[in-house]
Amino acid sequence: GESGRVREGESGRVRQLAGAVRSHISLNALLLQPSTPTVTTAATAVTAVAAATAATAAAAPRKGGSPHLPLVTPAIQLPLASSSGGVLVTHVLSLWRRGYRSFKLKIGKGSPTFEAARVNEARRALRGLPICLRLDANRQWSLVEALLFFGELEFPESIEYVEELLSTPEDLPELFFKTGLRFALDETLADALGGGETEAVRALGAGEAGSPSLPPATCAALALLARADASCGLAAYVLKPALLGGLGACAALRARAQRAGAVLVLSAAFESGVALAHLALLAEALAPAASESSGGGSCEPSFHGLNTFDALAADLLSPPFAVLVDGAHVPLGACEQALRDYAESAAAADA
Repeated sequence: GESGRVREGESGRVRQLAGAVRSHISLNALLLQPSTPTVTTAATAVTAVAAATAATAAAAPRKGGSPHLPLVTPAIQLPLASSSGGVLVTHVLSLWRRGYRSFKLKIGKGSPTFEAARVNEARRALRGLPICLRLDANRQWSLVEALLFFGELEFPESIEYVEELLSTPEDLPELFFKTGLRFALDETLADALGGGETEAVRALGAGEAGSPSLPPATCAALALLARADASCGLAAYVLKPALLGGLGACAALRARAQRAGAVLVLSAAFESGVALAHLALLAEALAPAASESSGGGSCEPSFHGLNTFDALAADLLSPPFAVLVDGAHVPLGACEQALRDYAESAAAADA
């Protein structure tokens, strides 16, 4: 958990990084799986995440020309019916008109056949829209189950990437060679760097597969990071900075992603608005410069996930992070000001 106090020095460091880049960043929508999957019905929660394109943002700057980060709207419970899916279509079209472009579908609780049917239904509901579709299974399946799942997909070419689909992450390149499904790494990054080991960060930067002083699980994750690149299906790193050990680990992963041809996707882990505002600025800071090639996935720019603010009953930030959301965007200037106000308020309370 958070201490309820943000260090002004750390806040200033993130703002300084963000001010140096200021590239446009967009985020994805999250479609959750039902808690109890059945064959006849499937309820999903759609968390609307803004994903306006860079060109749209350049053509329509927000208030005062302030750089902004397209973000999320609150979660809405929608039926993903086995018939026309008309409710979902209507809602998605509404989001589309507001600039939403990317959707991430949680899978893995049901059988591969059941989950493939959900993916097929979701894609049919979104047919005709040039969207990015991502899947996330949180390491639920074996390679055999994943191959069965792929065999049932009607639109495999529409999937930007699958996130941690296998219980054995080292087999993800083999899955790519057998199916063409590109993959993203999330838990693997935490396995490699989540312990906060300086040696792990050094090994990552050097492209080494661990060292004798590190735990076996850390070495296994580092070995995958050392060999996985775009040529074997790597599309993205999904960064949860709170679980990775801080800015040093994120900087090391950015450098590795550039070498591997992967994009960076910032993701929240149910932090307060103080952390979410920092993450918005960090997403901007870690974005590649115009001269750099991301090369990881099929959709540009990256789409990030900071939509967890909707789960907060209250927020340390004042105004709450949700209030900073301006339509489908979060102005970075508003994040900076909110963090300054919070730091000043915390300092005054300690005086």
